Order: sequence, then structure tokens, then C-alpha cells
Amino acid sequence: MYKLHIWKAEMAGGLPITGSDTFEFTKKPSFQDMYPLIGCDTIEILHGYDKTISNRTFDIYCDEESKLKNPFVKNDRAVLKDCHDLVAELRVKLKLKCDDILQLRKDLDLAREETQLAELRYNTLKDAVDKAANDKLNKARGELND
Repeated sequence: MYKLHIWKAEMAGGLPITGSDTFEFTKKPSFQDMYPLIGCDTIEILHGYDKTISNRTFDIYCDEESKLKNPFVKNDRAVLKDCHDLVAELRVKLKLKCDDILQLRKDLDLAREETQLAELRYNTLKDAVDKAANDKLNKARGELND
């Protein structure tokens, strides 16, 4: 004896309704037996476990086309809540990215200032060395000319 339980999740009046039907077979039902009961042309095989049904795992045959049937229509409140949640999530992500960009800009400005300061120190040192070298050379030339 085989039992075929069909759990239904269908739409009625814009709201989901659920229910179940049980069919008994003397032999294991074939796909051809299940197609009209499930109302589909393609079956997906899964495995399940539920102590109220059986003490061992059992096969679950699903309507693989179900995503194309009976679309679930949310009410306006649920859609607005989902949109609000999405906007809030995007705001948080955007704030984090903006904070990262601002930190990078600060780091870049600091690096530029440090580079300018290093260049200024280098130029000051170079000028001092050049001046000292020129002074020694000019002094030595002056002594030669005398």
C-alpha cells in the first residue's frame, strides 16, 4: 500500500491557501499517475523526513514548474515594508562606502602633505649644500686670484 500526500499552496483572493489530499495506491505510483494529481508536466524529486508520516526518509515529488504558476501577490503594506527595508540596507552600505572613501581621501591628503614637506626639506637641504659648496669654491677662487 502506497500513500501519495499532496500538499497544496495555492492562491485564492490574493491570499495563499494551503491544504492536502491523500491518495492510496496498491503499487508505487508512477510519474504518469502523479502528473494529473500534481497538475504539472515536470517533477522534481527531493527527500524528506517527518515522524508523523514515516520513521524513515521518504521521497518528495514536487512540481518543478511551480515557480511559473500561481504567483504569490503581496499586499501593498508588505511591498512597502520590503522596499523600506531594502532602502535602509542600501543606506547602511552606502554610508560605509562613503566613510571608506572619506578615509581614503584623508589618507591621500596626508600622504601629499608629507610628500610636500619631504620635498621642501630636500630642497632646503640641497640649497644649503649648494650654497656651502659655492661659498667654498668662490672663496678658493678668490684666494687664487689674489
